[in-house]
Amino acid sequence: MFEEKMKLFARQDVLPKKVIDIITNSERPKKKRKMQERAPIMSNQVTQRLKQFITNEINGKEAKLVIQKKLYASDLKKSQNRLNMPMKQVETHDFLTENEKRDLKNKKELEVPLLGPRLQMHNEPMVLKIWHMNSTDNYVLKTNWNNFVKKNEEDLKKDRMIQVWSFRREEQLRFAIACLERVDGQNDDALQHPAVLN
Repeated sequence: MFEEKMKLFARQDVLPKKVIDIITNSERPKKKRKMQERAPIMSNQVTQRLKQFITNEINGKEAKLVIQKKLYASDLKKSQNRLNMPMKQVETHDFLTENEKRDLKNKKELEVPLLGPRLQMHNEPMVLKIWHMNSTDNYVLKTNWNNFVKKNEEDLKKDRMIQVWSFRREEQLRFAIACLERVDGQNDDALQHPAVLN
């Protein structure tokens, strides 16, 4: 009697569809989630000139690539007023000192000057902060980001590939943004007109 009931239960036409789906899916090999591939890190005239400018023209030290990313509509949207840098995409976290890391983890904000893609120091400092999201934590540059975008609107456009670099001058953390698609001698003029330093 028990065996007959088991045979009856095992027939697919008796099992509810959901149960059949669970059984058949569990037997199939699970597909691995596709990891989003990062674009190879670019090095060109723009990045070389930026590093030379930081080191030779403004006596900056410890230049480090923080992130290479495509600019999304949300990065340029006025209502957002921030540049998002997902931690999963960051090349290194060593651009921060231990004290700065601790301050950011404790929800403090760091005021940081920002060098634009034409090698001009923006006259309003940005604020670096950590935003905690469901999928990932993010570094964000905010507060005066909209003004920075407006002053650099020729370079900062949707889908453009940029790099964000960190460096230090007189021990203070600073950032620089390079627009990788600008290879038209963008920085020649800037080198003739030294950046305004804060």
